[in-house]
Amino acid sequence: MARKTALLLILALAGCGGLQGHDSQPQAPVGAASSPPPSPLPLPALTSDQARVERVLGMEGDRLWLSLSARPAGIEPQVLLTPRGMRLPSVAGQCPLERNLARALVVFLNERLAGQVMVLEGMALTDTGMVADVTLDGRSLLQRLDAEGLARPAGSPGWCP
Repeated sequence: MARKTALLLILALAGCGGLQGHDSQPQAPVGAASSPPPSPLPLPALTSDQARVERVLGMEGDRLWLSLSARPAGIEPQVLLTPRGMRLPSVAGQCPLERNLARALVVFLNERLAGQVMVLEGMALTDTGMVADVTLDGRSLLQRLDAEGLARPAGSPGWCP
């Protein structure tokens, strides 16, 4: 019995790295030259009517709270955006499906922003925030979100029965 317990303990420790020696750092293959990681590609320049989105902070109703890393003068670093031509699910939706889709939308957008560029174009300030066309790495955000079931063209029916 003690032998079985000892064997289980050894297997458990081996599986979680508990039996590694002090020389367990990964080593480069012999003869391989170490080089610094590649530098990130430069981001494209923005025109005077564009802003670059750093992060989606959340939603208010069916509008997106955005943190902007680059923006024209007069635009705040955090804005409430209504994407032009899109119907987004609302966090205050009439059914659980719509509310869950709204939360999934924020997660989806933040995952897609990693290494990509979301750009706001044709921005217009309103009394409740901003309206703009939105692209993600040069492609229409509406097309991407519609394909994922997270947005619909403006004027489409809602998500609740």
